[in-house]
Parts: sequence; structure tokens; C-alpha cells
Amino acid sequence: MKKLFRILLILVFMISYGFSAKSKAEEKSKSYDFSLTDTSDQKVNLADYKGKQDVVLFFWASWCAFCRGEIKKIVKRYPELKQNNIEVLAINVEENKKTVQRFFSREKINFRVLLDKDGKVASSYGIVGIPTFIWIDKDGQIKYEGHTFPDLPEKAN
Repeated sequence: MKKLFRILLILVFMISYGFSAKSKAEEKSKSYDFSLTDTSDQKVNLADYKGKQDVVLFFWASWCAFCRGEIKKIVKRYPELKQNNIEVLAINVEENKKTVQRFFSREKINFRVLLDKDGKVASSYGIVGIPTFIWIDKDGQIKYEGHTFPDLPEKAN
């Protein structure tokens, strides 16, 4: 009887875990709206892009060597991405505006840089390490999350 009870308990656990894992996966597939300021003190809302174009969020920091390498790659690809209706929003995590501006005075950045001063946006997306890229389609669905730039379609609709 104890053995049957244990099996039933394990079965209940597995079934409930399966449902909770599924709902977490479904929840993660939707993007979270946010509002941040850029380095020019202009407010940027993710919702402004919904229904219009795909967006790649790039979480980074100036002290991160891998991030600096990815920034150089994005600078080269950005004109093509823009032409294909894909926007890049580089979200600096927990650095102040002066530090970010100093960093970019040495770089020729051609995409928008947003300031996540308290890390709340990074936290809402569950960012653990940087660089992290999140590709969000125009319908607000997360299509990719990883530490390298995503393979994007030739042209976003």
C-alpha cells in the first residue's frame, strides 16, 4: 500500500510539474512591455514597436568584453537590419548615463541605447548573463533568447 501511495504521489507531482512547466514556457514566449529612456533622455516603449516591426533586445554592459565584441558586429549589421524592418534596442544594465555616454563616445553606434539603471527590465526577462539577445517578433512573441545574435529571417514583415 505504501508503494502504491508513493507511485501515486510521484505521478501527481509529475503531472502537476508538467502543467506548471508548460505554463511557464508559454508565459516566457510573450514579451514584457517596458519603458526606458535612451542616452538622449527620450522615452522608449517596447509597445510602440508592436504590430510594426521585429525588435532585438541586446542586454549588455560596458565592462563586458563579449558585449563590446557583439556591439561591433551589430554596428556593421544594423543598416541591413533596419532596411529589413528589424530594430535593435541595446539595453545597458545597471550603469549610469555618464558611463554609457563615455563608452559610446569611443564607438560609432548607429542604434538606440536604453538605460536600465536599476536592472528591472533585465530582471523581468530573467537575464542571468550578458550579452543576452532576445528577438521579439512584431506580434510580441519571443522567437529567440541566447548569448549570440539570432539568425533572423532575411526580411521581417
